[in-house]
Amino acid sequence: MTRSAGLRFIIVGVLAFLMYIPLGLVSEVVRERANYSEQTISSLSREWGGAHLFSGPLLEIPVTEEVTYDRRREAVDAVTGLTLRDEKGNAIFEHYEETVTETRAPVYLYPVGLDIEVASESTTRSRGIFVVPVYTADVGLDFDFDPGAADLAVSGEEVLHWDEARLSVFLSSNRGLRGEARLLADGAEVLLEPVSQGQNKQTGITALIGDPRDITSYALDLGINGAETFAVAATGRTTRFALTSDWPDPSFFGDFLPDEREVSAEGFSASWTVPHLARSLPQVGRSYPDVTARNHATMGAKFI
Repeated sequence: MTRSAGLRFIIVGVLAFLMYIPLGLVSEVVRERANYSEQTISSLSREWGGAHLFSGPLLEIPVTEEVTYDRRREAVDAVTGLTLRDEKGNAIFEHYEETVTETRAPVYLYPVGLDIEVASESTTRSRGIFVVPVYTADVGLDFDFDPGAADLAVSGEEVLHWDEARLSVFLSSNRGLRGEARLLADGAEVLLEPVSQGQNKQTGITALIGDPRDITSYALDLGINGAETFAVAATGRTTRFALTSDWPDPSFFGDFLPDEREVSAEGFSASWTVPHLARSLPQVGRSYPDVTARNHATMGAKFI
């Protein structure tokens, strides 16, 4: 009886091992297909512009300070130009004061009011059996700043260089920009330039706007291509975000979910209102704040 039970155990073990072989082969095929699916979807998304995250606008005001140092140098004879020396032949030194202008950390300002409206139209792109939802969108931002808050962020002899103020908007990828991008400051158009990745590892657009104390309101209009997701960061002291699309299957995500939403076979609409007290993000400061905004103050939708 013992030999019989042991034999059964061996037979079951052999059968389990033999069954594992095709199971392992099937699992490998599934893994390869899943990896290929992810690569294909990523490739299609990237070619169309990729997933988008907007953050900003962020106003950056350079700061400098005049500092006086007590320095030492070799004393020089005013007539001969030679270094003065004592009776032992050692150089004689004199003290003098030197005032230099040094760069300090800039002041960063987020807007007081920020209204974002996004209207998108969707379609699909396919490669083999894989299908990716893509979209084109018109993005409109209306916002304003309180430049006076910057005075509270400097101290001592620090000087704000208002005429060199720069406005920046973070984009996940400039590659998705389409059509004309326009920034208006009190109705006057301002020249936009792409942001170098070397600046805080940021991509997006930027503009030198002059003295922001002379500007009361801004408007920014962009056209973009994107895929899979669209999201923004709540950077205004009060941020209002409205997103509409003809895509019927959204999934809302981020740190804030919509206050109102409507989803139907014809598409969806959603709106958010986020006060500054709902997120740990300063409106004015001396350290670059946008990484925190992109990681901890976002809201958006996935196109499932």
